[in-house]
Amino acid sequence: MAVLIAVFFIARGNVLGKSSLQVENTTVTINQTFASIQPRAPVISNLLVVTGTLVANVTWKTDIPSSSTVKFGTVAPPASSVGSTALVTDHKVQLSLPAHQFNFVCVAISCTQGGGCSSAVCDFSLGLPIE
Repeated sequence: MAVLIAVFFIARGNVLGKSSLQVENTTVTINQTFASIQPRAPVISNLLVVTGTLVANVTWKTDIPSSSTVKFGTVAPPASSVGSTALVTDHKVQLSLPAHQFNFVCVAISCTQGGGCSSAVCDFSLGLPIE
């Protein structure tokens, strides 16, 4: 509702000289004739990967509720993807890893309900098997 009111005022030209307006988790930007609404992307922090036997747990935090997705693989860009659409601020995704692979790249991705997305890159290695 607040976003609709902000857009109405922008369309009517009553923006009080501002070129953008922050309303809840959305930024409204004015470009002379047009107004665009850009959802705020979450800020990702505390990204951590903890490995086990053929699994890795990827955890991170976001400042606003957002989804949890991890893309991973042995080369960039990673092809496999695991995640949840639940909107949370504490994220945990468990990866099932293929046997006989030891070095991985991953990208943690969080998106808000409004579509603002952020990502953070990580890489990790599994211990070499004992022969």
